[in-house]
Amino acid sequence: MILGIIAVVVNGLIWGFATQKVIENKGYEENWFWWGFFFGLIALIVACTKSERVRVESYSSRSFYNNGTGSTHEERILNEGGWKCSCGKVQASYVSSCSCGRNRHELARAQYEREQEAARKQAEADAQSKAAAIREYKALVDSGVITQEEFEAKKKQLLGI
Repeated sequence: MILGIIAVVVNGLIWGFATQKVIENKGYEENWFWWGFFFGLIALIVACTKSERVRVESYSSRSFYNNGTGSTHEERILNEGGWKCSCGKVQASYVSSCSCGRNRHELARAQYEREQEAARKQAEADAQSKAAAIREYKALVDSGVITQEEFEAKKKQLLGI
């Protein structure tokens, strides 16, 4: 009897938290926990079918955008964990998709891939630079300007050996 009650409460908690998280990720500030607690899967399905909420805020006062500290509204959102879409719009941290249709995680993945590509190109450039330097020192050895031991020491230094 008691285990049955505990199981029902735990089940309700799981559905309640899941439903609330879906609603928050859609951009709503409503409390749907109790809907999920009592109606479970049905409430979660309804929450999933709700459209994403796009906030359009209009303020006539410039003080909202600049509070005198040099910090704009967009900067405050970014400082609070928000993100900037490639279309230029700044989104709050609880919004997962921009109104232009781009997804926060897809943009982050694309940024990561660009950074990896840049790092790979930099590593290739560094390797080519070291190879060119070694060729120059080899030419100096061949012309008798430096000794073979000096060349080997410089080569080890360049290769990090």
